[in-house]
Amino acid sequence: MAPNQSKLTLHPWLDAPLYNRIRYPQWKIYLYNAAQKMCTSLDLTGAYCLVARQDDWDTHPKNFTPYRPPSPGGLHPAVTRPRPTFTMPAFFTRNSTTFERAQWKFDKECFEKYDEAETILHSAIVESLSQGTIRMINTQNVAGIASLSALQLVEVIHKLYSTPTLQDITTVETDLKRPLNNFEDFLDHVTDHINHYESLRSFNQQVSNITKIQTFKESIKRWPQFDSLIDAWELSNNNVLTRDFSSFTDYLISQYGNLPTDAKPRGGNAFNANKGKKGKGKGKGNKGKDKQNKGRSRGAGRYVYWDTDDVPQSKRPRHERQASSAVNSTDEPIDPSTPEDTASVRSHTSARSSASSVNQVHGTNTTTQLTSSQTNPDPSLYFYCHYHGWNLSHSGDQCRVMLNDTSYLRAHKEAASPADTNPPGNICIEPERTGGRTRPYLKAWGTYSR
Repeated sequence: MAPNQSKLTLHPWLDAPLYNRIRYPQWKIYLYNAAQKMCTSLDLTGAYCLVARQDDWDTHPKNFTPYRPPSPGGLHPAVTRPRPTFTMPAFFTRNSTTFERAQWKFDKECFEKYDEAETILHSAIVESLSQGTIRMINTQNVAGIASLSALQLVEVIHKLYSTPTLQDITTVETDLKRPLNNFEDFLDHVTDHINHYESLRSFNQQVSNITKIQTFKESIKRWPQFDSLIDAWELSNNNVLTRDFSSFTDYLISQYGNLPTDAKPRGGNAFNANKGKKGKGKGKGNKGKDKQNKGRSRGAGRYVYWDTDDVPQSKRPRHERQASSAVNSTDEPIDPSTPEDTASVRSHTSARSSASSVNQVHGTNTTTQLTSSQTNPDPSLYFYCHYHGWNLSHSGDQCRVMLNDTSYLRAHKEAASPADTNPPGNICIEPERTGGRTRPYLKAWGTYSR
């Protein structure tokens, strides 16, 4: 990374409380790698000294010289290279030599490069934290989070997220068992498994290669494209004890680009289907229907009536019962003290039930042609619905379509005519005769259901 780069983004972010401890090992190694690519001309490890904890600094290969046996040249004990420091040099004096001025200029440039790297790393660390973590660090420091150096900030974060809990281990195990839902996310799926195992290793929780491979196979078993690849790899690695998880995933990644993407996943929608209620409604409906038919035929065969007028209404065919109730029914007078809304509903209900009965008697197989209107063709008979238009069954505030769709506003539901909304609502009129029975009007098709 160039020293003058002013933006650095760390991955993953420590902004999810449930995953902060799990992500911390990957977050720290990403930070260390980014720091080592900065100021490479000034130190063997770049700007690693600005963020590395002391334990990590001492174990860096370029900072540690291992012990060597004594030789004629003397003793060679293990040595750890000290952490370099860069400070702003004191300004040269009037009597300074040319060499001293050049040395001052060089030291000043080195300090500015490290200071810029410090600023970039500190900004990247703060950006990767959640607002709750930043607020807590600001509370603990009088001068705020900006008063801490990048190394001090790393130490604070290490104390917060370096010690895992049982919940963290359980979360990792759950994520490892999560199946691959989309074939296109396979590469990310592999990365997630690798990162989770790195987190477990940092927690001193080692997982065997056999367990890693078996867990990964279970997570991708929905996609049959991988079956042949898994079989081929297992044949070439027939010794179970020597199988390596990295070798397994590397082989699948190398062959992933050659696999078909249009293959149907194993199980179809069974993996995502929601459990529903037991199907009792259909059976119960058929059972009730059979009882009704059975009772009707039994009553017709038991009694013989010489005149049709002698047949009780309960024994008459349905269409004759409905015609009789429609003809014999009289509208009840409405009490003047009844509220206007209640009276209107009662009037609509009475007219609707009478019209429905007459239509079922006289409406054989003929259907009135569909018409349209901007105003109510018969206020005593028709309701208005913005979605269905003028109909015999419901108003807009009772329409199930609009009640279940949030795109319809209150004005749509309370509209009393097509002109009450912009754009205007449905202007179609439901026919009084609908082929012998009441059928819902399908707006999308411009006709009634069959």
